[in-house]
Amino acid sequence: MAITSESQLLDINTIRAGYEKYMESLEGFITAANIIYDAGATCTKKALSVDNGSMQPVLYDLGRSIAEMATVYGNAANDFYLSAAALYNSQVAELNAYYQSLANQQNS
Repeated sequence: MAITSESQLLDINTIRAGYEKYMESLEGFITAANIIYDAGATCTKKALSVDNGSMQPVLYDLGRSIAEMATVYGNAANDFYLSAAALYNSQVAELNAYYQSLANQQNS
């Protein structure tokens, strides 16, 4: 289907707004990861002991895992947004070519 009007263009502004909100929410993941990781770093093994075992390594790993998830999700969101932007730019180029062909026909 050829792009022949602006109404057919991908709504990149809405996609951008959603992307920005999503990336903001990932900041919460990073904050949580840091808090959990810091809890493992600042509390003593004894303070974090459960059934004669320390929760300290678990907290370190949990904090690191949450941060890694945020990175993976952020990379996926970036890929999606970049693909949407490329598609939008392609559509705009197609629409501009259509307008140019109309102008050329009128001038002929």
